[in-house]
Order: sequence, then C-alpha cells, then structure tokens
Amino acid sequence: KLGDEMKEAENTIAAGTGATGEALQALTKDFEAVFANVPQDSAAVASAIADLNTELALEGDALQNASKAFLDISRVMGEETAPMIKAVSDSMVAFGVPASEVESQLDKLVTASQAVGVPMTALADSVVKFGPQLKEMGLSLDESTALFANMEAAGLETSRMMPGLNTAMQKLQSEGVTDMSTGLTDLISSIQNAETDTEALGIAQEKFGASAGVRFKDAIRSGALEFGPLLEAMEDSEGKVDALGESTLTTSDKMDIMKNKVKGALAPIGGM
Repeated sequence: KLGDEMKEAENTIAAGTGATGEALQALTKDFEAVFANVPQDSAAVASAIADLNTELALEGDALQNASKAFLDISRVMGEETAPMIKAVSDSMVAFGVPASEVESQLDKLVTASQAVGVPMTALADSVVKFGPQLKEMGLSLDESTALFANMEAAGLETSRMMPGLNTAMQKLQSEGVTDMSTGLTDLISSIQNAETDTEALGIAQEKFGASAGVRFKDAIRSGALEFGPLLEAMEDSEGKVDALGESTLTTSDKMDIMKNKVKGALAPIGGM
C-alpha cells in the first residue's frame, strides 16, 4: 500500500510536468525531501511540486523550499495550494520577477494579506488582472500589491478605480513626471493634506477625472490609498513564511510529519 502511494505521487508529478527518465527521478527526489518535512499527504505535496515546476521551472533546492513555503501558507491561512501557486506565479511572470525570488515574494504577500485581511490568492489575482496597466504606470509588483491590498481592505472595487488611476497617470506623464510611483505618492499626499474637502476634491477631479474624483478623494482622505507604510512592511518581511510555518505547527502536525518521515524511510521496501 505504501509503495503504491509513493508510485501514485510519482505519477502525479509525471502527469503534471511531462517529465521522464532522469528529470522525473530528480523531481521525485525533490518530492521526497519536501514530504518528510510537512504534515500534508503525498498527493498534496506531489501536486505542489508539479505545479511549481510547471509554472516557474523550479527544481532542486529552490523547488523544495518554494513547495514547503506554499504548503505552509496553505496550512496556516486556509488557502488552496494550486490556485495560490497559479496566482503568485502569474503575477511574478507579468512583472518580470525572477522565479528565484518566489520565497521573497511569498514573504511580502503574507505580510500584505495579514495586514489588511485580504486572502493572498485574491490579492495576487487582482494584480495579475491589471498587470499590463500597472506596468505601464511604472509601478512594480510590490507597489501594485500594496496599492491593491489597501484598496481591497477599504472595500474599493479595483475595476471601478482603475480607469481613474489610468487618467491620473496619463496626466502625470504629460506633466513630465517619470517616476510614477513617486508621482502617485505625491498626488495622494497633496489630496490627503489639503486644508479643506473642497480643495481635495478639486485636486482629485483634476487628476482622476470628474466622475472618479469623488471616489478617489474619499478613498485618499480615509487613508485607503496610502500604501507607503504597507510597502515598507513588505520590504522588511524576510523569513516571514518560515517563521509562520514553524510557529503554528500543532502536536497533530508534528505527528503527521513524523509519520511522513517513517513513510519515506519504508517506501523503498514497498517499492521492492
């Protein structure tokens, strides 16, 4: 039975990646290393290995570390692993972030998710959806994530806010602004620090458009678009996922990890 379980995991990896021969053997070794250090079952671990290898072409230590990180987040935050891997991978590809930085990106996403109470997958999906527009505005993946996190937390629909944001960026560009992130931050500050609501509304309507100005004025005056503090927290989040995964292990989780280690040790006998 144990031999069959491990064979099924190998089959999942083969079907998900198309790997054969030595490549499949290497991925199976990666699976075994991760399986011995997480409480999830073999099917969940094999799926994570296959998805990450397919989405980001990871292998070896990088694949093992990223798989464990995603599985830890899934266990702690209650999000499904496969959609989360897809959303995070797509957001990185959309902004040209190297696959080697996936763990760093996860640390930042967990920080943003916990700060505003928005699920990681939903946050990454929003960034993917508007990625081309955000890149054209000159915003990085981290800046886009922080901006959308604050908007989602404030109950602002990104689909309704993006046209006004596009308008503002075009006007800033026509004024000679080259650093869009700084330009947007300065614009938000000018509305936030306006002496009266009337003055704030005038600035917002001038930059974001007449119809969107009211929404942006209210959002900015309430602090919903002030993403600087969250961005700083994200940039200072190294090791967040590792610490979270370690500190949240229950006794049951530890027993499951021990069980997986025993399974891994006995699997060769089952295969034979």
